[in-house]
Amino acid sequence: MPPVQGNRIDDVIIMAPNSSDPIMERKHSDKNRVPQNGHIPNGAVHLVEITPWPSGTPIQKSSFLCTMKRIIVFLVSLLFFSTLLLLGGDSARVQFHSDLSPKVVRSPVGCYLKTADRQGYFALMEDEELEKRGCERRFPQAVISGTKKGGTTTLKYFLSYHPDVAMATKEMKFFNSNYKKGMDWYKENMPYSTETQVTIEKTPGYFVGHAIPERINSFLPDTKIIIIMRDPVKRAISDFVHMTSKINCRDENKDSRHCARLENKEEYKRSVNDTRTRVNASKEAVVKSLESHEGRQYEIHKTFQESVLFPNGTVKSHNLLIDKGMYIRHLQYWFKTYQPDRMLLLDGETFITDPGPTLIKVEEFLGIRHYFTKDHFYFDEEKHFFCLKKPFRNCMSDSKGRDHPDVSDDVITKLREFYRPYNEELARHFNMTTLWSS
Repeated sequence: MPPVQGNRIDDVIIMAPNSSDPIMERKHSDKNRVPQNGHIPNGAVHLVEITPWPSGTPIQKSSFLCTMKRIIVFLVSLLFFSTLLLLGGDSARVQFHSDLSPKVVRSPVGCYLKTADRQGYFALMEDEELEKRGCERRFPQAVISGTKKGGTTTLKYFLSYHPDVAMATKEMKFFNSNYKKGMDWYKENMPYSTETQVTIEKTPGYFVGHAIPERINSFLPDTKIIIIMRDPVKRAISDFVHMTSKINCRDENKDSRHCARLENKEEYKRSVNDTRTRVNASKEAVVKSLESHEGRQYEIHKTFQESVLFPNGTVKSHNLLIDKGMYIRHLQYWFKTYQPDRMLLLDGETFITDPGPTLIKVEEFLGIRHYFTKDHFYFDEEKHFFCLKKPFRNCMSDSKGRDHPDVSDDVITKLREFYRPYNEELARHFNMTTLWSS
């Protein structure tokens, strides 16, 4: 390594020439002196002077530890920022992982540099690189249209790491809420993709809009549809928890991290703005939302039982908590528009317990390479759901896997009996046999 050049030394690392044990010291008095034959050891951030250590000189433990900590911080910073610089090149093939690092940087995939944090982060490449790779915004070739709380977010999360997929980062809600903004707006909000990638967007609210299948097909006649459904009773409970969380954010708990995240989403703003009335029934607060579909709307009480059952025990089928799980009623509109080879129905319960086989079905349906294997996933015992192990360990946010309220066996039984004929018809018409459809 070449000698040190310059006129300033901040930190000095001293190593006895004939010893394998490094000894570190900070020498403030040497800031304007440069050793004639000094060398920089690998990984050092500042200039380094190499001199013998006087024999018999004691080393203070606290000073040693302090110096070690500073060097570790410098090394981690150097590695991290060097990695970011290297990623700017076309030939970047950098993989950096350390328990001290807040992120994991991977090789470029498609039009993005994939970086992992708790949410998953995708940095868009520079303009020159985008042009070289043929990156541009394209209309989606596939749409995940439902169902809400059926596993759509988890499906989107895993698919976003597939090298042949360009996934929209947010729900477009174009064909149900933003339709008047025009197709140019829709395209401008799609991710960049290469010609070999499949662009996908996810909006579970499409599923229950009976005019939406024809609307999508008229503008995107070659687009494929993916619908994932789970046990409708579990779906209703999960939807109740989701809606209650948004109500609590609005009324009581706005300072929480979860609420701060929600407030940045148009879905949260719309749900708050759409809240029409707050009334009192037996001193229990009720919220009715203007999110309606052909006369159906959410009705959220303080308990799940009150939300889904009338006092006489009849199921509130008009409540979207219940209606969204009557899958066959909504699927008939999709199959009037789409041929079976353009629709993929998935079982959310199977997906939650073992994501691999479901993702293989999606790969085959989309005509993309087989990428996912069982080695890509691990089960998080604390969160109680599957997370990514490859290409790096990463998990969805804490808002997933929320605790569910205790619901009595009587209520569960009543709801299962209510859904039974709908589930059986689903299995009969679409040859979709699941544990919850029998």
